[in-house]
Amino acid sequence: MAPQRKDSYRAPQALQIFNGYESEVECVAFSPDEKRLFSGSVDGALRQCDLETGEQIGEEWKKHTDGVCAVDVSKTMVVSGSRDHKVILWNKEPGEVKHIFEGHQGTVQSVQFSPKCHQVVSGSFDTTVRLWHVDTGKLAFKPIQCNGAVHCVRFAPTGDRIASAATGVQIWDAQGNNILSIESSPVHSLAWTPESDQIIGCGRWDKLTTVWNSRTGGPVRIWKPEHFVSRIIVSPDGARWTSCDSDDNTAYSYLVDINTTEPIAAFKHDKLVTDVAYSSSGRFLATACADKNIYLWHGPQVSYVLVPNKVLT
Repeated sequence: MAPQRKDSYRAPQALQIFNGYESEVECVAFSPDEKRLFSGSVDGALRQCDLETGEQIGEEWKKHTDGVCAVDVSKTMVVSGSRDHKVILWNKEPGEVKHIFEGHQGTVQSVQFSPKCHQVVSGSFDTTVRLWHVDTGKLAFKPIQCNGAVHCVRFAPTGDRIASAATGVQIWDAQGNNILSIESSPVHSLAWTPESDQIIGCGRWDKLTTVWNSRTGGPVRIWKPEHFVSRIIVSPDGARWTSCDSDDNTAYSYLVDINTTEPIAAFKHDKLVTDVAYSSSGRFLATACADKNIYLWHGPQVSYVLVPNKVLT
């Protein structure tokens, strides 16, 4: 028996809409204190907004020469990746450039701080993953060659491994050595569970969302949502995963450990959902949209009853 919702999934109302952007918003991330929301846009600008008032804080940060595809935030720094092939590390206050990491030969589709925020990892369409020191701006070691254009790269929460999504999933140790390759169809997005024992990936063409054992590479669970999933994240408590479904303008939330493909919440938009992010506590969810807006939501909560398990695929 597995827990299952009593009612059909909820369609929540947005708590706040951040508007006034001149171009499509491509990526979004919360500050760790949940007071600010950072975003990157097609026009190459980064912006920060006050979570409570919805107002933009300060001027736009404009150092990229093409669209910003990825952004991550630490307590004191912001990192962004762009179609201009650059990774830029910013001091959060006052929004000045700390380092420009150069070397990628293609769009930088994914960036992330390490758990201790002393390094930044970047993944690019040039088929490489690169690890940078935030203090010196130098590479930690030579670029990691992956098995295709890299759409997503993520540190394990334990900080000892890095996973890349390209033609399948590859997992690397902290020195850049490949320790596991998982054969699958091309993977578009990845997310680790909080204990780093599992990793979730969504396929680009087969529409499969798979949970793998991160040590053995064996599949633990497989979903087949109705729509193509372009982004996937896991809530800080590890109980929920949320996806952007690129062909119906909706972000869906599901339960990680429950044998059902039915969502617990559907965050509907008028246009394509380009990115989704949880706040550090999981209280809030933010979605970036092709309508040039960012939406703030309550993180999904739900009540359950026991019902028989369902087949996933």
